[in-house]
Amino acid sequence: LAKKTIMLIEAIRLRIGTIESKRKGKNGIKPEQGIGARVHQWNKNHLVQWSKSLNVFDDGKPMSTTVASINPDAVSAAFLDKKNCKAVYMQIAQQTRLRSLFLKYEEDELARMVTKAVKNVMHGGDVWEGQPSWWKASSESTDDDHDLLSGVLQFGYGGFDQMLKENDHFCNEIQNGKSDTRLYRAMAQKRVNCMTRELSGMDDSTEALRLLNERKNNENRGVGGTDRSSTSRGSSIQVGINAFFMPKANSTTENVIEINSDGDSVDDSDSVAVVGVVSPKRKEVESTDDSDASSKRRKTQIDLK
Repeated sequence: LAKKTIMLIEAIRLRIGTIESKRKGKNGIKPEQGIGARVHQWNKNHLVQWSKSLNVFDDGKPMSTTVASINPDAVSAAFLDKKNCKAVYMQIAQQTRLRSLFLKYEEDELARMVTKAVKNVMHGGDVWEGQPSWWKASSESTDDDHDLLSGVLQFGYGGFDQMLKENDHFCNEIQNGKSDTRLYRAMAQKRVNCMTRELSGMDDSTEALRLLNERKNNENRGVGGTDRSSTSRGSSIQVGINAFFMPKANSTTENVIEINSDGDSVDDSDSVAVVGVVSPKRKEVESTDDSDASSKRRKTQIDLK
């Protein structure tokens, strides 16, 4: 049943068409309207996770197979056009996203988020048509919005009338007020969509900040799990390549190098002996030629750079 549900929701999602457009504000920025694009994207990723868990993920996307597509002789319970698919999917996406937020945050933190969401809705230019006259839509009192969100999650849109009866505040305001105090299901859904959009945006920002902090901490710890900031203080500076060819400053060892000229004959008259003395800062080369009658020695000093 779970597999069929996920595939059916994916089939509906593929037939909703484009998401509602955003109108431009005074500053040229297009504010989100309705449920917003972020909630749709979150729910799309949520469907991908469920499809992978249930093994109904194929070709890089969730499967959208329905009974009607497999068996042409099956009797369809209902036919949904693009408008109806969009209405059904928006309710599913909104309820799924809102429930995840209520399960994630504590009551106190959620109350602060609802207060901020009310401010964002007011500043975003959303107009709530059919708002009851007694509704407290200000940042000072957000009890009505909180009760509406929690009530919709508990009773759903199918039990909306039951929710109004169970909530004492809503019930008293509706019975004691005039005709404009009635809270209708379709009007309430618009308010819930806007609130869910703002709460989802705040959660996305919190998650982005958390991932950024984790990345910084991982970079500081390094690959091996050690603190890079602590190890960098004790690290040595890499020397230049010339240091590998320079002799040590305290070295007093003299190396004698003897080089014989190439050739088949090893006669003394044809051989040249080159005696080199290597010092720390100066290289002294002593050359003798046995063919010279006077056995004169030539000394050449080469400074090392």
